[in-house]
Amino acid sequence: MQHFDYSEANGFFITINTFQKELVLATIRDSELHLNKAGLFVEETWESLGERFPTILLDSFLVMPNHVHGVLFLGASGADGKRAANEEGRASPARTKDAPPGLGTVVGAFKSISAIGCNRILGTSGRPFWHRNYCEHVVRSQADLDRIRQYIANNPANWAEDEENPEQILRLR
Repeated sequence: MQHFDYSEANGFFITINTFQKELVLATIRDSELHLNKAGLFVEETWESLGERFPTILLDSFLVMPNHVHGVLFLGASGADGKRAANEEGRASPARTKDAPPGLGTVVGAFKSISAIGCNRILGTSGRPFWHRNYCEHVVRSQADLDRIRQYIANNPANWAEDEENPEQILRLR
């Protein structure tokens, strides 16, 4: 969003596609998700972001065959590593003394670290792994957060109809 401060304490729902939407992270059979080594590495990279950026909190995350969905909160902290959303779905006001990183910094680190590792795993060093950009949505309320979490949880079961599924794209043509 133009004029939006992506470093303020907020929750964000992000989606990142693989380069050319290649199916390199997982397979889905009978609505069941099966991560491969690259997909597992992507999941581990996401889970380690809190160590790299102590002022963020991670929420729902899912690796799909050619994209990932995740929710993270900037500028929030909690002893148990969980985010307690306030009534507006924004990060709780508890902050550390350090300024939180911007969303682009966090996503950039995630993409860089996971791309290097996945290219190594897949034997494709030197080529793009992720699509150049990413999509984000500001979490505006607890109801919005609940809807997003449900969407992420249901994503594998809805893969056959997902617009990111290459087989669905071919059916629509």
